[in-house]
Order: sequence, then C-alpha cells, then structure tokens
Amino acid sequence: KVGRVFKSGDCIDPNGKQSCIRHSQYYGHLGDSKTFTAKMDTIIDNYKVLPQKIVFLSDGAIWIKNWAEDSFPGAIFILDYYHALEHLYQFSEKVFSDKSAGKKWADRQKKLLLESKTDDVINNISILAKQSNPEAANELISYYESNKHRMDYQYYKTIGAAIIGS
Repeated sequence: KVGRVFKSGDCIDPNGKQSCIRHSQYYGHLGDSKTFTAKMDTIIDNYKVLPQKIVFLSDGAIWIKNWAEDSFPGAIFILDYYHALEHLYQFSEKVFSDKSAGKKWADRQKKLLLESKTDDVINNISILAKQSNPEAANELISYYESNKHRMDYQYYKTIGAAIIGS
C-alpha cells in the first residue's frame, strides 16, 4: 500500500499551468490496511486542510473508498483515470478479435470518459455485451457503475492540481 500527499500549490507553476509535483510525502506499508490508514490519517491531518479541500485519487479498492469517505466526508473522490482505462482496454481485448478495431473502439470510449460521459460508455459496453462476452461486459459495467460518481474527469481536470490519474 502506498499513499502520497501533496498540496495543489506544489504542482502548479506560477502561471497556473500544470507542472511537476515539487514537494510531496509518501508512505508505504506492506501490512494491513488499518495500520496504513492510521498513518495516512496522521499525515493528512498534519497538512491542516479542510475536508472539502481534500482530493483522493485511488484505484477503486473498496477499503480505500470506505476509509476515505468515513474519515474525510466532504472530500472529493476520483477513480484513477488510468485504472479505468486499464479495465476498458482489457475488456476490448477480450471482445474484439481484430486488435485494431478493439483499440479504435476503446480509444473512442477513452475520449468519452475524459468528457465525463460515463453513461455513454456504459451503454456502448452494453451494446457489445449482446454481441459477445457478456460476462466481461457485466464486470466492467459493474466497475464503472459503482465508481461513476468518482469519474467526472472533465470537472476534476479543472480543480486543484488537475490530476486525474497516477
């Protein structure tokens, strides 16, 4: 388990453009989630930030979601964009025998996700489910449905550090 904490001001250059992160604090732990979250709570508390000014970016793991929502109500929760894409491209590889067609389809969905059109992507996955591999489609739809409230990437790119993925 790895956590990284930084202030948005540490990754925006003086002209307001996105830049590299100049200062951050990491914590890594090879044990249980309770020990990890207790240490992360302390690190976050040391930043003295209001809960509604905190942004969590995670891979969708339930334990992270539960901890963050319980400990920091009012924070913003983002599903890591690249994890969302990883699931999407894995799905397209299972469904399309023509790799080029699969990549083209997934690239269109990727653009829709960036535009916060998650419902459109879910609908497009549902259409493919009728043609082949409904089990893979249902798995991806379930992942997106349970994280949909954390996939407003168009909005997230406009706040704070404008970071939507790891």
